[in-house]
Amino acid sequence: MKALVEAFAKDQDFQTVVSGIRQGMREQLISGLAGSSRQVLAAALMEELDRPMLIVTHNMFAAQKVAEDLQECLSPDRVLLYPANELVAAEAAISSPETLAQRIDVLIRLSQGFRGIVVVPFSGVRRYQPNPEAMANAQIKLVAGEALPLETFLRRMTELGYERTDRVEKKAR
Repeated sequence: MKALVEAFAKDQDFQTVVSGIRQGMREQLISGLAGSSRQVLAAALMEELDRPMLIVTHNMFAAQKVAEDLQECLSPDRVLLYPANELVAAEAAISSPETLAQRIDVLIRLSQGFRGIVVVPFSGVRRYQPNPEAMANAQIKLVAGEALPLETFLRRMTELGYERTDRVEKKAR
């Protein structure tokens, strides 16, 4: 795949697009690409420009496909998928802890200066997102084998909105 990305980067039309982006053009029309060639173009742009990119798709299925294609073209750690369902009702009914963890992981990596490609369905763009500073401030770093003062930890968790309780019986709403 690397050879295909490199071939795209050598194309004169591709270099015209890159030049336009570097000169601050806000819009460019690129047509004639079908299937995974769009992801190869995005990967080539990522390699050439080395700047963060956001790709918005029409649904989650398309977002997963785009992310998989991009991970074939680039190092997988340079591509993040932000999962979101199209319907709020579906979101509440089928959102798994793994999906929530994946969202939080994407937001944390963005708050830490991630400079790759984020792929998100349109429904994910519509969701309220905390600002990067809030995400950075809400992190608690835990290191295996390192002592953590219990009272400091409990105070920080309370500041973040958690309530101290003896036993957790159900998820709070």
